[in-house]
Order: sequence, then C-alpha cells, then structure tokens
Amino acid sequence: MKLTRHTYATRNEKTVDFILGFVGWFVLNALLIGIGWVITAGLGALLAQTPPSGDPSAIEPFFSILGLALNCLPLLINAGLLIYFGFTRYWIALGALAAFGAVLFVLLCVAVVVGVVCFAGLSSFGGGP
Repeated sequence: MKLTRHTYATRNEKTVDFILGFVGWFVLNALLIGIGWVITAGLGALLAQTPPSGDPSAIEPFFSILGLALNCLPLLINAGLLIYFGFTRYWIALGALAAFGAVLFVLLCVAVVVGVVCFAGLSSFGGGP
C-alpha cells in the first residue's frame, strides 16, 4: 500500500479535515459500541434459547472471548486509522486526537467532581464535636 501525503492548498481544506476527524471520531466510536452491543445481545439471546450442549455454563467461555474481541476491536480500529491518517491526511488525524483529548479532559473533570462529592459525603459520616 502506497501512502502519499495529501497536500493542502488552502486553510479551508485543513479546517474541513480537522472537523471531519473530530466529528468522525465520535461517530465511528458510537457505531462501534452500538454494533458491539447489538452483536453481544443478539448472540446472547440466541444462545440462551438453545445452548449447544444443553448446559448453560458451556456458553460462558464463548462470551468471554467474544466480549474481549468486541472490546479490543475499537482500540485496534482507532489506532490503525490514526496511523493511516497520520501518514496520508494528518489534519484528520489531528482532529481525532483532539476529540480523544477532549473526552479525556471531560472525564478527568467528572472524576474530580465525583471524588469531591464522595469525599464530602464520607466526611459527613465522620464523628464531629
């Protein structure tokens, strides 16, 4: 596969690619999560109806392997697309990285707020004067 870098002629092309990468990252991950849920729920309902050996515990190893594969698939797809777009259209890759950074920042802020709320709630249970 020949990876050639796209040459941007205008600033507008860079902006469009950045926004495409930013929004595309959210859309791609929402689709991957939704597809994973549908596959897991569908197979779970199907296999719960008719277990292969008549023993429901025979299904558990299959679901643990399927769950691991479905949880690792978005990570591999995201990493592969970042590498591909990093070599070909780097503004799309920068947009996807910015989306990941924004989500990470929001989650960090939520974690701080939850930590403060939990600390305040637990301190109210302590014995005071």
